[in-house]
Amino acid sequence: MVDGRVDSVSSHQDQSLVFWQSEKTKTSDALTAFDKVGMKDVVPVATPQDALKRATNLLIKELGLRDHHPVKVLALSGTNKSKVGLEVRQFEKGEQHNNLPFMFSLGVVETVNANGDVVQEVVIRDINFNMTNMFRWFTYKFKQFYASSTITNEEKLNQITEDFRKAANTLYQDELNYITAYQLTECVQQFITDRKGFKLVGDDCRNWYLPIEGREDYRVLSDSLTAHLYDLVFDPVVNDKLMQTVATSLECQTATLIDDINMQVKSFNEDKVKTRRSGQKSRLTALAEAVQRLEYNKKLVKDKIYVSLCNQLKAAEAEVAEEAWSK
Repeated sequence: MVDGRVDSVSSHQDQSLVFWQSEKTKTSDALTAFDKVGMKDVVPVATPQDALKRATNLLIKELGLRDHHPVKVLALSGTNKSKVGLEVRQFEKGEQHNNLPFMFSLGVVETVNANGDVVQEVVIRDINFNMTNMFRWFTYKFKQFYASSTITNEEKLNQITEDFRKAANTLYQDELNYITAYQLTECVQQFITDRKGFKLVGDDCRNWYLPIEGREDYRVLSDSLTAHLYDLVFDPVVNDKLMQTVATSLECQTATLIDDINMQVKSFNEDKVKTRRSGQKSRLTALAEAVQRLEYNKKLVKDKIYVSLCNQLKAAEAEVAEEAWSK
């Protein structure tokens, strides 16, 4: 098992284990791999804010800013989806964010390069050179040596600021080309879900069930991302306890979804609250996916349970369809 994540593919004919490890992956490699199984759209593209945050954390690590004191990376006050900016502050227990000692802040701007192409670049919004430790860390990292911890020479100050900006920008440009380990894991999980698989019972469970029919597509993925995905086939050994766990997971997750949606609809009706059309659509989509998943894995559950769950799903769909919604 790699990185604590293992997925089981089982049937009464043959069995296999598929593994994946979470590592930073080139977005282009992930796009190529998932496109081969018709799921290119599940691969996210790094947003400027996301890439800047990852680059900032790498920069903090390179500078050793957390070696002596906890550090927090915060979205700049007032930053929205159309603006990009982060600030780094030393953490002090009990202090409000705005009162934490300021270290530096970064932003992203669009500019035009020598070829006339529009590109994104990191800019330094502010650096607190009055913080002695900050000065020492920066001067050590960028090979700038001064006799005093107080900078008075404007030219030297501008040079160290530009060195810092270049370092941040290099990391930022690199992060724009990658998806994170967490994002790769989410892509694989969406693949399993798309193939009518599901997570086994338990909030901390890292095991997923993938129907045997999805194994060949998984093998396509594993061949394309050999550094991250693995596939191991072994002789068939029918494990009744394992299959019972899988069946129980399918039953519990379906029943829980039905209960949750029924409670939502009941709450709306009792409070006479109008729901949004988008909310109604998402509930109907979740129920439709549950029906498809249950039908596809029908052989896992007993007939009486299957019929009961199907009836409950249909009843829940009817209740949701009758919801009153607002625009």
